[in-house]
Amino acid sequence: MTVSLVRERDVIATLATRRRAQTIELLTVGRLEPEKNPLLLIEALHALERETPGRYRLTWVGRGELERAVRERVRDLGMGEQVELLGYVPFGHELLELYRRADAFVHVSRTEGVPQVLIEALASGTPIVATDVGGVRELLDEGRAGILVPPDDLDALVAAMRRVTEAESRTALATRGLEVARELTLEREAERVARFLATG
Repeated sequence: MTVSLVRERDVIATLATRRRAQTIELLTVGRLEPEKNPLLLIEALHALERETPGRYRLTWVGRGELERAVRERVRDLGMGEQVELLGYVPFGHELLELYRRADAFVHVSRTEGVPQVLIEALASGTPIVATDVGGVRELLDEGRAGILVPPDDLDALVAAMRRVTEAESRTALATRGLEVARELTLEREAERVARFLATG
């Protein structure tokens, strides 16, 4: 069983046609804690900024003990214009809109079970880059619904962040992602629990 807050109505019906924007909007949602490895994502964004200044922008939803360290690193790298830390945003319309507006979702944890945030991104038609830990590989259909990278591998993360917004990769990942999301809604999970209890 998978814990899911996403209802059937939250899963977008079709992928939106995206114009090629000058700025690529990245999103991450998660606690700023050591096991979530937030500083790795800042370093990856900085590497992309050196390659193509002004091309990438990151919105971060979440709070935690490393928030000050993240803010300081962003400041030291001169990336205040590229990173926005929103703090906590509860699950609901506002958060789902952030997913739907993003060009890609990035998740860099060192350890995980089955992250709820990945289901939310899948349901929003947002292509994913995620570290290959815990239940992430199975959730992302062995890499067909999201690009998998080894944990703590900066070069692999940067390469995946470049690739995920290419039109061909984006469409294939997001299409498969929606298929996965439709199987993991709150209603589908409730049906599975009911069947399990009925046969117990």
